[in-house]
Formats: sequence, C-alpha cells, structure tokens
Amino acid sequence: MRKITALLAALALLLGLAAAAAAEDSSLVCLDSLADTSDIQLTHDAGTVTLREDGLTVTLRTDSVFVFRNGCRTAAMKAAPQIRDGSVFVSSDFYETYLCRNAPGAPSLFHGALFFPGEVLEALQASEPGPFARKLLEEVTLPTSMDLPGPHINMDRIFMQTKLSAYPQSLTAELQKLGYDDPASIAYSEYAVITGAQTLTEAGMASLLRSYPELADTDPDVMTVAEFTAWQKDSAQRQLEADLSETERAFMTDRQITLRDLTALRRMYPGTLTEQSDETLRAALTEIYDADLRYLRGSRNPFSDVTEQDWFFGSVQAVLELGWMQGERADAFRPGASVTRAMMAAILCRAADLPASGGTAAFSDVPEGTWYSGAVAQASERGLLKGYGGGRFGPGDPVTREQLAVIFLRLAEKTGRSTSATAGLDTFRDAGAVSGYAQAAMQWAVGAGLIRGSGEALRPQGTATRAELAAMLQRFAAL
Repeated sequence: MRKITALLAALALLLGLAAAAAAEDSSLVCLDSLADTSDIQLTHDAGTVTLREDGLTVTLRTDSVFVFRNGCRTAAMKAAPQIRDGSVFVSSDFYETYLCRNAPGAPSLFHGALFFPGEVLEALQASEPGPFARKLLEEVTLPTSMDLPGPHINMDRIFMQTKLSAYPQSLTAELQKLGYDDPASIAYSEYAVITGAQTLTEAGMASLLRSYPELADTDPDVMTVAEFTAWQKDSAQRQLEADLSETERAFMTDRQITLRDLTALRRMYPGTLTEQSDETLRAALTEIYDADLRYLRGSRNPFSDVTEQDWFFGSVQAVLELGWMQGERADAFRPGASVTRAMMAAILCRAADLPASGGTAAFSDVPEGTWYSGAVAQASERGLLKGYGGGRFGPGDPVTREQLAVIFLRLAEKTGRSTSATAGLDTFRDAGAVSGYAQAAMQWAVGAGLIRGSGEALRPQGTATRAELAAMLQRFAAL
C-alpha cells in the first residue's frame, strides 16, 4: 500500500512539473485566463478543445495543428494544443495571431476566424444585428473611400468554398503528396491553410530567403509558408506607402481614398489615376465593392440544380456553410439522389468534427485509398455506423429514413446534444412499418423535429434523399 501511495505521489509530482514546464515554455500559452479576459468559453474532452463566443465555435485537437470551424480547416498553429493537468496550452502563434489578431491583449475568436458567405450576407441584411452579426461585421467590413455607403468586405476573411476540383490539377497534386485521400473535394481555403502550415523547408521554399536580406537570420525550418506570405504582403504594403509621390498623397487626402483602394484603382487607371473625375472613381469603387458581394452571393449557392423556389434551398445553404455536406460536383448538389452509407460516413465525420482520413476500415468491401475509407474507419470506430456482419459495410447501399433516425440518435449522444425528446408515432398511418430496432430512435427523431413525415406518413423504409438529409442536418444543428 505504501508503495502504491508513493508511486501516486511521484506521478502527481511529475504531472505538476510537466504543467509547470509547459507554463514556462514561451512557445505555449495557457488559456485558463480566457474566462476573465474575454467572452470566450473554453471546454475540453477526450483530446478535443472547444472554444465558443457569441454563436461562433471553433475546435482544436491535440493530434492536429489545424483550427476547425464547422468541420473545415480554417487556420493552423505551429504546434498542436496540449491538455495537461486540466489546463489547455496552445502555441503562442495561435494566441497572438488568431485570438489577438490586431488587438494585443484582447482575445476573441472573431479576430482570427474565417466567415462563411451566408453568414456575412445575413449579417449585412439583419435589421437588428445580434452579438454574432455585430462582431462579424466589425471584423470583415473595411473602410470605404469617397464616403461611399458600401459595404466594403475584406475578402481575406471569407472562407472560399469552391472545391479544388474547379482549380488546376496541380493544387490537388500538392495535397496528394501530403497524404490527403480526396483533395479534389477540399475547399480552396482549406487548401491554403494546409499548404500554409508547412515550413519553408518542407515546402521546398527555403532558398527564397536568400532574396530577402531582412530575413537573413530566419530559420526556414521554423518559418511557415503562411508566415512568409504574410510578411511579403506586409512588406509590399509598406513599400507601396513609402513610394507614394506627393501628388498621390495629396490625391488620396483630397478624394478621401484609402491606400487599399488606391492599389486597386492604380491597376484600373495606370498612369492616369489622378486625372479621373469623382464620378468615374466612385463608379469604379462601387463596382469593386459590388463584385465582392456578387462573389458572396454566388458562393452561397453554387449549384445549378438548387433554386430559391425549392423547399430544400435553405437547408442546402445551411449544410454547405456548416461544412457537413457538399456538392457531388462543383456545380451540382443532386438533391434527389439517394444517400449512401459511404456518403453518410463522410458527413458524420464532418458533423462530429472527426478527421475523415487516417485509420483503416475493418471491412472487406471498403478498399484502402478510396475517398470514403478513412471516414468509414472513423465513423465505425466511434460507433456512429456499424457493419452488417461477416466483415461487410455496404458502402454503396442506400440509407433508409429509419436508419437515419438511429444514426442521428448516436450522433446526438456523441456530440452532447439532448436525447430526451420523444413522441408517439400513432398519428402516422405507417407507424407499424418502423422496425423494432429503430422504434426508440424514430420516436426521438420525431419528438426532436428531425423527421416530420409527409402526408401523414413516416416512410421508414424509404430511401433518404440528399435533400431530406440536408433538412435533417439543418434541424440537428439547431438542437
């Protein structure tokens, strides 16, 4: 007994020393003080750190350098977070350039977040913006020139949702080299985050430092591509400001034009900018601002087979912005197509914030290297999806509506949502068709409002369509 007590005491001492060492490590910052210095709420469980602030949620994982929002990689840190003795430690670059971006000592998730097009549009259209919309607009709205009413959106803060399949093959090839199974389905902003997280050495860019004497002492094994790109951008901006002629400075002051807008106008009127009339300049700036808004509207609905008249339009937009579903092609959602088990595995990983790569699925009909193999491995390992027995998973099999009820109940349990709702099924004429194994799950799904039936029928054995799944996911997100 004494030996056990001594061992426990030694273990406690070691844990305390480890936490103290982490606290003294200048490359790490402890987040314990966030509750006192910000509006951020911090929780952690089983290797996942969750940060929430006024409707904005981001997650960190102790096995990843990426910052996740709605299942998408939206930023990267130099090192994965650590949970030690109940405290969360993050790399200093995450604290300084994400939480305190342009606001030292004032941490906020809004400072470093990327925002989805639909969120920005809704915030702009809100007659009485709430805390989320107000903070979002503070971050993404730029000053306008010449007293234009705007809005002028900072597109650097927008999550570019277009998939890499719409870009040159060279981009997907880069991610394939980094071990990503299905790079064509990754959004452009995620591509930028993934490649930017590499050090200059890892990206084969170390030699670039020789061209910049200011970076002579910089270690290419430490500086990331994202840091180098940001330095280049800031350096170019400083040089641009320093090179302004007296005539240009007077022009900016007289016409009330920002330096950022001056850069764009220079490209439109090379050599003749200062000669342009106020009317011409205001029209040009308005077109620049409007072009960004048109991009946001187009990003919100990139699908040719989804229109505002469709009953599922809002649901498709919601799941697209949540990052839980995507088109089967860059321009097609295929709302009437069946939901397959492979598709469901990928969606569950996004909804539960699980990595959809890595791991090997223990099923004879799920070959390694397929776009869904990693997702099946994760979903089955976490108990969200189960095989048929005999080593089969059936990746191409359609998912029925009652199976969705069971799956959503498991997902609710795994993600900490309430599972107490329940409702009788007697009001539905086909209630007797619900399988025994799905009875409780269907009662919960109906009680929670996920499944509403159609024409007084549940259609429990009916194949779920992608449009129906989008609607259920939107309702699930609101639980």
